[in-house]
Amino acid sequence: IINIVSGPITYSPDILPMVGPHQGVQNYWVAIGFGYGIIHAGGIGKFLSDWIMLGEPPFDLIELDPNRYGKWTTTQYIPVTAIRISYGELGWELYHNRQDSSTLYRALMQAGQEEGIDNFGTYAMNALRLEKGFRAWGAEMNCDTNPLEAGLEYFVKLNKPADFIG
Repeated sequence: IINIVSGPITYSPDILPMVGPHQGVQNYWVAIGFGYGIIHAGGIGKFLSDWIMLGEPPFDLIELDPNRYGKWTTTQYIPVTAIRISYGELGWELYHNRQDSSTLYRALMQAGQEEGIDNFGTYAMNALRLEKGFRAWGAEMNCDTNPLEAGLEYFVKLNKPADFIG
């Protein structure tokens, strides 16, 4: 470790911390946005050191990826917002004008030939979601499903002093 920078408590736009390698800057790792500082940041140092030393995170924290906020890019001079997040495996979601879809598609397919790019359907994406354990409204959850039935028991505290059952 060459530098440690500490400053005021920061918050990200979605109130979640940012943890992991920062895109575009080699060997620059981020662990910020822990609302109450050391109280909520316990263990993150070990998590990061394991990740840095072993090359893989000890468990999945994709929702805390510091690169989850998009950036503007261009492909074939098409303005695209690229967001590093996905409902299945880590990937890019591209937001662009509808009229540019086929030009963008052709450019991406051509650029990805060496990597073996191929089409896939939404059923494949849904399978990735299920493998990750992500629940979807209308599938695993609906108005008649309680959190325990949806497998979300780790978010529920049953012994509260109030009459609230949610």
